[in-house]
Amino acid sequence: MSRLSLPALIAAAFALVLRPALAVEPPITVVQPFLAGTLDPAVSTEGWALQSHGIAETLFTVASDGTVTPQIAESAEPAADGSWTVRLRPNWKFSDGTPVDAAAVRDSLLDGTERNPLALSQTGRMEIDVADPLTLKITTAKPVPALRSVLAEYFHVIHKRRPAPAEAGGERLVFTGPYRVTQFRKDDRVELEPNPHSPLPGRRAPVIVRKLVDAQARALALESGDADLAFQLPPESLDRLRGRGVRVGSTLVGYQYLLFLNGKRPGLSEQPVRQAIDLAINRAALVAALRGGEVATGFYPKFYRFAAQEPRPYEPERAAKLLDDAGWKRGIDGIRTKGADRLAFTLLSVTQAAEYGYMALLIKDDLAKIGIAIEVKGVERSLPFLMAGDFDIGFNFTHAAPGGDPAFVMEQFFRSTAPRNYGKVPLPGLDAVLDELAQTRDLGQRDALAQKAQSMIFEQAPAVFLMTPVWHTGLSARLSGYKPYPSDYYIVQADMGLAP
Repeated sequence: MSRLSLPALIAAAFALVLRPALAVEPPITVVQPFLAGTLDPAVSTEGWALQSHGIAETLFTVASDGTVTPQIAESAEPAADGSWTVRLRPNWKFSDGTPVDAAAVRDSLLDGTERNPLALSQTGRMEIDVADPLTLKITTAKPVPALRSVLAEYFHVIHKRRPAPAEAGGERLVFTGPYRVTQFRKDDRVELEPNPHSPLPGRRAPVIVRKLVDAQARALALESGDADLAFQLPPESLDRLRGRGVRVGSTLVGYQYLLFLNGKRPGLSEQPVRQAIDLAINRAALVAALRGGEVATGFYPKFYRFAAQEPRPYEPERAAKLLDDAGWKRGIDGIRTKGADRLAFTLLSVTQAAEYGYMALLIKDDLAKIGIAIEVKGVERSLPFLMAGDFDIGFNFTHAAPGGDPAFVMEQFFRSTAPRNYGKVPLPGLDAVLDELAQTRDLGQRDALAQKAQSMIFEQAPAVFLMTPVWHTGLSARLSGYKPYPSDYYIVQADMGLAP
């Protein structure tokens, strides 16, 4: 073996010092219209956003075909006394490396239900006993015939609160998702790194999720190369992007666009007025304007087994007759009045998605034809107005079955005491149907009860179900294997950037 000269040794040493480290893959940049407002999953609906960002997980999850499948848990079995035995997967860990055992899951579920009243709608208070390190016994105050679906809801993302150094500002939260947070800038971005303790496979790049409310700005960020994934592209950008070779994935999603009608407002407190609004909207025109989707058949997208199957009717002549018969007469300006009241309302739209603007203008024209005046008011977030009752007519979009079961939305939005009963319209007999649904385990009977409940809602029209949308996701060449999920629950996915 030859001996190196001193100059050669020095050169070799410098080469070792100056040799670049293994290349670090640049972050995948995602632009989307929303961002978690906080990293605390017990606040309002933030658990959903944390799931969407790839940070948090639930015990069960809903697959892209709508079926409930295990995630952190491997099973949940009912007992004769009404309780459930939940068995966890072994070796699951939080992002700090500590085990996800039965005690940690108990603490997480109780934390969520104690801090967030929205989490109590189906279960009421929970009693949770630890049977062994991987087994829990869960007893709910309300009967729950489909606990797997309930535990798949975003209110129950599994998390751990742990003390942090005083200089870090107190409690710190850790989760179990494929990514963990390195930096969080409210209303701007969240920066993520792969969770080294996640059991999901693959060598993943870091991810930056940026909030871009303007839909055109998202399209331009993708087009310029500043983003690898642009979620919810505006329909008018699709031809241009595809013409430039950008891949666009278009997916029918589990969400519904709908309007809530405030039953506390003059005019809207009357059933014929609400029914007339429901009948006067041309939903097929909304689908055409958004360049895809399906006319709503009810609260649930048509592909769910418990959904109604007939499209909601478009009958403007019947709508006008309902108003005539109820004593609402057209004035000189064409707007209907009765006594001192006038059928003139504000429609609360949402600026963070262009779809609302398109729909608002069409709905305004449709209602003008039957003598109802609409003023469109754009806000970044409609939820605070809806929760406060500070609206006439308000847009909303919601996942109709986040746990793959029909009870969730009924309990959230239409039970008389529901936390998100925005319209406050009386629905005679509905609570009794929901009570029966809460006691029924047979899937066929549950489906029938869900359809019965929808028929009662159609009769009183506290809400107007508009359409099941198609959402458009733009992707750079770097994400050639990415498959859009049929909702916004899993935008950041564990295998992002990996070869298909």
